[in-house]
Amino acid sequence: MISPSLSSRDLPPGTAHRSRCASLAPSLFRTLLALSCAWVVACAQPQEVDRTSSSRFADLESHRPGESRWDGTVVPQYQEPQAPLAPAADPPAASSETLPTGRGLAAEGPSRRSVTLPGTEPKPSQSPAQATDAPAPAAPASPLLGAAPEVQADPPATAPPDTSPGQVVAEMEWPVGSRRQLVLHGTLPVPADFSLGAAGRTPLALRWRGSSDEPVPAQVTLVTRSATGAASVVEVQAPMEVPARLRVGSRQRLEVLHGDFALPEPAASTWPTGDNAPYLSTEDVFGNRYHFVIARDTQPESVSTVRVLQSGPASQQWRTAGVFWPTESSEASTRLPHMMGVQAYVTDWGGSSHATLDLRIHNGVTAGSGERTARNQPLGTVYWKSIDLHLPPGWISDHAVRDPFLGAPRSESDRNGWTVRSLVSPMEDGTLHMMGPQAQFVRRMTVRLQKEQAPKREGAFIEGLCFAMAGPERWSWNSIPAYFAQRGLLPNLGGIRSGGQRGVAAWEARLLQERDLLLGPLRSGRPNDNPVRAAVMGWSHPEGYPHGYAVGGMGIPFLSGHRTAYAASHVGYERIELLHRMNVARQPDAQYAENGDPIGVAGWLDERGAVPFDFRQNGFMVPPEFQFVCKGGPAPSAHVLEVARRGLRPPYDPGNPHEAGGALPREPHALLAWMGHDDQHMIRYSKNHKALVWLGNDPLAKDGLFHVASLFHLWFHNHSHQKVEWSHGVTLRTYLTWARAHPGHGLPMGREHAWGLDAMSAAYQLADDAWRAEALPWFQKVVELFQVASMPNGLVHRVNLDSLFGGRYDAAQTYQLMFLMHAQRAMNESVFREAHLGAFQTLAELHNRGLDYLFFGPVFTHFQGERYGQRTSVRGPYHRFAVGPKGGPGEPPFCDAARWGPNYLPEDGFGEYVDTAYLWAPLEYGFWLTRDPQAAPLDNRYLRRTLEIGSAPGRVEKLAEEFWRSCTHPVDDNTHNLGTYIGTLQALGLMDG
Repeated sequence: MISPSLSSRDLPPGTAHRSRCASLAPSLFRTLLALSCAWVVACAQPQEVDRTSSSRFADLESHRPGESRWDGTVVPQYQEPQAPLAPAADPPAASSETLPTGRGLAAEGPSRRSVTLPGTEPKPSQSPAQATDAPAPAAPASPLLGAAPEVQADPPATAPPDTSPGQVVAEMEWPVGSRRQLVLHGTLPVPADFSLGAAGRTPLALRWRGSSDEPVPAQVTLVTRSATGAASVVEVQAPMEVPARLRVGSRQRLEVLHGDFALPEPAASTWPTGDNAPYLSTEDVFGNRYHFVIARDTQPESVSTVRVLQSGPASQQWRTAGVFWPTESSEASTRLPHMMGVQAYVTDWGGSSHATLDLRIHNGVTAGSGERTARNQPLGTVYWKSIDLHLPPGWISDHAVRDPFLGAPRSESDRNGWTVRSLVSPMEDGTLHMMGPQAQFVRRMTVRLQKEQAPKREGAFIEGLCFAMAGPERWSWNSIPAYFAQRGLLPNLGGIRSGGQRGVAAWEARLLQERDLLLGPLRSGRPNDNPVRAAVMGWSHPEGYPHGYAVGGMGIPFLSGHRTAYAASHVGYERIELLHRMNVARQPDAQYAENGDPIGVAGWLDERGAVPFDFRQNGFMVPPEFQFVCKGGPAPSAHVLEVARRGLRPPYDPGNPHEAGGALPREPHALLAWMGHDDQHMIRYSKNHKALVWLGNDPLAKDGLFHVASLFHLWFHNHSHQKVEWSHGVTLRTYLTWARAHPGHGLPMGREHAWGLDAMSAAYQLADDAWRAEALPWFQKVVELFQVASMPNGLVHRVNLDSLFGGRYDAAQTYQLMFLMHAQRAMNESVFREAHLGAFQTLAELHNRGLDYLFFGPVFTHFQGERYGQRTSVRGPYHRFAVGPKGGPGEPPFCDAARWGPNYLPEDGFGEYVDTAYLWAPLEYGFWLTRDPQAAPLDNRYLRRTLEIGSAPGRVEKLAEEFWRSCTHPVDDNTHNLGTYIGTLQALGLMDG
């Protein structure tokens, strides 16, 4: 019931369910699974086609008004909103200049939901501003259960605990390290009435649990905000002295106290400045040198911007961005205008002479449609000798990952006392390193005075990282719904029993094993076949499969980092950092302005207000200036030709992609054969960014998440664009044109839109007021699209593929519908809740109308049959089903009761089995949207239905038994998709942790 599903080449993720009545032994089942996955990979071939089949909708026909819902009620024609989706009056918020300092945000808006017992919560209310929103359609009656419960605009909320001065409101756990004095820090969800306080004051302080010491005032920095602008997640930092009684490796709790505390002055930065500022250097094929200064208070030629991110007594944090700039000694006739772009993130920890240095180096600098200068010229493919870090006298770097290309420190030849260390050493055979257009990589390290005590191997950041813990009347991920774009509750995972261990110990053992499966190959440079299938290729050592659309459900989750949060695990957090590093290195999609910000849609708009190309996140459809030479891109530079002439291309750069008429290589050892994760699988990339932000407020990942969001916005924008001859495009503007011509007929919207909307919603929580103001109208257009395009059954997903019923019908895949429902939840909870009631109600109604059709309508089934040699008996929607005649949105869907009759589906329009991996979270959200606080939770039909799907346990006790059993082996562990559902059951008191 709980296990994730088996994958195959033509099966979607989350399909074949492993029955608890399986006749095969678990070990044999896992062997069959491994063989099946190997066959999947062997069969998969890269594709460079437009998988949305947009050309089918080029000829628009007149629509048919008054079409009927699947249950016989009439779909109203779409009407333009009479007023814009205006926000409610937002609480006072800090400007973008004050947000980074962690002070000045007064969050006094409406309370945000968390969990209370039935009957203790207020009824939802509506402000006058909210009342101006466009009205949402009425919820239809279910043909099986009658009238649907009214959609609630404000799901149940937990009243925050007493926050009188000095009140303990939260606890954080710290795995004790070796240093006795350091900054402890971690993220914490907070209630909606939380305020960051005035300048010079702080609302939070830290104290060792059980101690009578004075609490240490904490530096509090905003991480995420709700739709109303209220603080949602904050980072808490305080310089702490570790008692001698605490044993290294043990776990210690800190109390978080709420009150009004005087905040000490910011600690003086110890980062070297001026002529002593650290810098990076590289060298090209002609011997020209380029450098980038990691400055704080000066702006050398290599630096475009220095942006302060935090300033307080616990840490000073800033981002320096720019490019590798030619040195004065380089030859003007042979040098490039610049080398790669650089973003350097420095966190100076409380005057301790320890600093965290995180780097992104990329070949994606662009001016967009703006003015070209020497600083923002795109370069095409670049070759370079090494990337070296230069440190002034007395300073040294410690590295969490000592990979084969990390050099040893050595004395600087021409600067007395300076040391230099190659972050990427030269190739041993004398060839040069290669970076294709838009390639990027990241590195993390600690930079410190040599006389200071070295941090643990994980580095200064992870060494002091703490985690919010659950407890009675405590702010935590388990009591305040604030995690990720969907803003869900995380579960208590203490019920696991695995390998003779239980609870935290069991999860820590698994996370350690998973971490080492990544760390081992990174250190050795060799693959281990699972999950690292590539050897190191210079600066890049990717994870996963080379093709960007690897099939199957592995790595396609609603949640990430939840196990790390429960176990308060440094090892788990380090694993996420390693996944982030290895996936950035295989994601050649960098598009950054010279100031370090994503160039975005606004940066690409030309003088006509149009995007001057057709952009997608698949099929090598990139801005023309970033296209490979072999695919019709700009001619190769003199540097590329010189490297080829001298035979200096590295072994991981075979073939002739630099030639017109050439081709990208396909050899396993070729770096350019590693495609970035495409749009349909982008969650494999973005999930790591989200986990690092929500658990660590990591600035490198935060900017990376904005970049992921900006790329989705660039292909799903609402502007005109330069079309290609074979397609009208797949932009939001194009989709709205189709939908308005055929309202209620569906569109080829699927997982690619779901993961993009997830990223945009997450970015909205992180963004300042200016970014939000620009994004909000776009989100409102997306809501309009869902409203206009959704079929009478509330679903929008409609595609025609040969793999679905041989292309005889337009069809839908249930797992993609689950992803789109997740996207509706993400937008509602991140962008619209309590701020834009009309949009909220529209998405909520569509979400639950879709649930009615899938879980109470004609596609719900009790499947009994053989799958992969075992007997299965499961309940749920068919994994695929026909939604309309072949021919596109001009044909009315089968759920149009006026055209086809109630509950119509063709006899051969069903898939042969049931999806079981992703069903519970949408039903959980349906519960929150319709919960009657006066009734028992399981009286709600959506929550009750969660016990009637999968193996249909019928009782929460039976479900809990299956859930904890499914956690015992990694193959069966589906906590990343069930997490918020289990967290809800626990918060309602229905299931133990």
